Amino acid sequence: MDEFFRRLERRFKELEEAVKREIETTFRESRLESARKPFFAESMESLYTVRDVSDRVIVYVDLPYATDSKVV
Repeated sequence: MDEFFRRLERRFKELEEAVKREIETTFRESRLESARKPFFAESMESLYTVRDVSDRVIVYVDLPYATDSKVV
């Protein structure tokens, strides 16, 4: 019976190491993949627009989740 538990414990340790290696590999690959992509250049948009109109300057600002009905 002791031999059974020793084998079971050894198998669990092997499984734990395999899962750990897989997670580390996946994490490393995803970091390398995200490092290759220029995140800001492709996905970020300007949060504001400035317009010079002769006698004044108008600034439009993007406010996430804001609607006209929420204007105070």
